[in-house]
Amino acid sequence: MYLYSDMEMFLRPRILLFGRDPAWFGGVVNFLAALQKETKKTVEYYNFTIGQRPGNPLPISKYLTPLVDAICLTTLIFRERFDSYHVNPSLNPASLIRDGLFLLILRCFKARNVVVSFHGWEPSTARAIENNHLSRFLFRTVFGWPDHILVLADSFRDWLVAQGLPAERIHRFTTMFDGDEAKSAVDSTDPSGDTIRLLYLSRIIREKGIFELVEAFSTLSREDGRLELVIAGTGSEENVVRQRVVELGLEGRVRFPGYCRGGDKWKLIYSSDIFLLPSSYGEGCPVSLLEAMAAGLPVITTPVGGIPHIVEDGKHGFLLAEVTPWHIADGIRRLVTDSQLRKRMGELNRKEAWEKYEAEKVARRFERLYRGEGWS
Repeated sequence: MYLYSDMEMFLRPRILLFGRDPAWFGGVVNFLAALQKETKKTVEYYNFTIGQRPGNPLPISKYLTPLVDAICLTTLIFRERFDSYHVNPSLNPASLIRDGLFLLILRCFKARNVVVSFHGWEPSTARAIENNHLSRFLFRTVFGWPDHILVLADSFRDWLVAQGLPAERIHRFTTMFDGDEAKSAVDSTDPSGDTIRLLYLSRIIREKGIFELVEAFSTLSREDGRLELVIAGTGSEENVVRQRVVELGLEGRVRFPGYCRGGDKWKLIYSSDIFLLPSSYGEGCPVSLLEAMAAGLPVITTPVGGIPHIVEDGKHGFLLAEVTPWHIADGIRRLVTDSQLRKRMGELNRKEAWEKYEAEKVARRFERLYRGEGWS
């Protein structure tokens, strides 16, 4: 545990932190909550809420909210002084327009120690920018001036440099998991149970490989009666996936607990044996992956985004060469039939996750950045 000095607690930097309403679900919301929790003694945060608010169903609010937010930001900067400004965009059109507007306002006011952390990353948006001269110019102008630009993968960094952003300002960061939550949750694993539980914990969308996973499980369920699949989360394809489970006759072998958070989420993770994220989506550094590793689960995932920086094939689990039912089933089969391999990978994952990705350790790097000490 890090011990704070009296000077650190007295000289707390004031940070303007941009993020969505905490009532929304999602990785960025959880990341910012963990960051503030771990540094609340030494950093003073002013949360600037952006985007649509929960409970506002009016379609027009989607377009008016960024303008209202921009006016509020301008008024706030007139009135208040901050030591650092932390903007958290994703590489998708809506976020780039919204957060780009905020960055232009900050630039007009000559804000200093501006931090931009890219979380989500849509490859289609990256291609659209790089293939259009005007888009490249606008992107470079709006997102290339901040003091620190943080990304979740070296490939993202290389892309930014190729668009003309300064390499010396771009650094790779990781997301984090809440160690206090993990410790306080009850470890509900039953070591004497025969069930081998496979866990998918993410949005239920096609790009995450959920349909291929269900097909793979259909094959494996006929081979091994011990297997159970848990699909935790919500998403646009949930009803279609549920229907496919019924068509395959898997109702008794597949569970849908919905969106899980806090202690319920950790109990679910602890009670599982293998974590699955066969995604072809532009993943950054999925928090659910770190949480599964922290709980000692071997993982089966794909080498997209920042995942290869976390998972080494054959060491922490398996990286799928292709997202097909056959490849997914093969990876699961290798772990199911070798309990010692599962145990060895799980123990290594637990050790490395707590050493590298626990919230206290990651948050300290951001605190140093806020204090103007650079990224280290």
